[in-house]
Amino acid sequence: MCGGVRLNRRLHYKNTENVRGFFKNQIGSHFKFNTIFMNWMKSNIGKTLGEAISEWNRIFELRKSKTYKTNIAPQFEYNTYIREFHAHNPSLSNKDAIKCWKVKKSRSGQNKYEGTDLAFLNQ
Repeated sequence: MCGGVRLNRRLHYKNTENVRGFFKNQIGSHFKFNTIFMNWMKSNIGKTLGEAISEWNRIFELRKSKTYKTNIAPQFEYNTYIREFHAHNPSLSNKDAIKCWKVKKSRSGQNKYEGTDLAFLNQ
């Protein structure tokens, strides 16, 4: 038991200071809510606080992996474009990626990265 809270207590999704304090006490000062964990909590109502702590720790370890990439929501076209640009052109700079993005978004059509976008660097 921690401050009167049992780890087998069932989840009711709330992101309050008390909940944050509980997790910080159990996990450590490095605890932060993140989208993945909050989505897990929302979709796992009825699981225990102990299970939530285990899941947060699993996500924390997963995110440390160099191969881990977060999902970028569709509305964040800029972030998706920059990530794709660098995935295809690791030797080019962020300045190059931004220049290509600015030209791409000023034109009609989709704002997804394409290899032909490198021609924008010569403009």
